[in-house]
Amino acid sequence: MSDRGMMKWAPYRSLVEQSEFLNQMRYEKNKKARPTLTEDRMEEINRVLQNYQGEVVGITYYSDGYTYLIKTKIKRIDIENQILILPQGKLKFRDIVKIENSDVL
Repeated sequence: MSDRGMMKWAPYRSLVEQSEFLNQMRYEKNKKARPTLTEDRMEEINRVLQNYQGEVVGITYYSDGYTYLIKTKIKRIDIENQILILPQGKLKFRDIVKIENSDVL
């Protein structure tokens, strides 16, 4: 007798709505709370932004329950609106968890 492997689970994926619902449930279940920044971490972020000279930086940011890391250059720092302008789009200061210089990456 041979093992059917993943074939035996195929009928459960037959309903598109069910599959989408299960994926959404997994996504919601794995969400984390917004990380709180220590005073040291905020000073480090501020220091990196003040000394930024156009090099590639690693930015860890929080969005919708998840943290992401991107390695990018910063086009502009908009202090008035508290956002970073990146080639990929805009990032609010309050969403930044960590910034590292390229030599640390």
